Amino acid sequence: MTAALRWNGWMVLLFLIAWFFVASARHYFAISLPPDADLLPDGARESILARQPWMQLHVVGAMIGLIVGPGQFLLRRVTPPERAERWLPVHRWLGRTYLVSAAFAGIGGLYLSAFALGGFAASAGFRTLAAMFLGATTVAYIRIRAGNEASHREWMTRSYALMISIMLMRISLPSFPSRESTSRLRMPL
Repeated sequence: MTAALRWNGWMVLLFLIAWFFVASARHYFAISLPPDADLLPDGARESILARQPWMQLHVVGAMIGLIVGPGQFLLRRVTPPERAERWLPVHRWLGRTYLVSAAFAGIGGLYLSAFALGGFAASAGFRTLAAMFLGATTVAYIRIRAGNEASHREWMTRSYALMISIMLMRISLPSFPSRESTSRLRMPL
């Protein structure tokens, strides 16, 4: 298998993972369903309604970032060096979009982490991941402004990996109920 084919396979997988995460976020917008709808865990509907603007800021920012991220990796990888200059403005605008969406997702996540269902461990985990995510994204921005492309690429990879890890934690957390949670605490997909 050639390196290009292997890389393209990973990109397809990354796009599918991002799409899965975006599709699973629809439950955070299912607020207007009847109270007996079994889409959200116990207590989640009330918690989301009380902080709906923050939740929407956080979820929309994460959705945009999850979609833009793989495009950035793919665009940089498949563009031949002789045509890289042509695609640089597209890369920069997608990067700005990712930066703004990451700020929305991270700041919203920091605020919402204080109210996470699942107890102290969930709250501390989300808060730590949100801070690391914002930090990695900020360092990546500082590195590219300084002209250090190699370090920028490394930090953006970390930023996107942290974004995905936060989503994985959100999806897997209901599998590990805490004392404060109920037996119905789960997030359907």
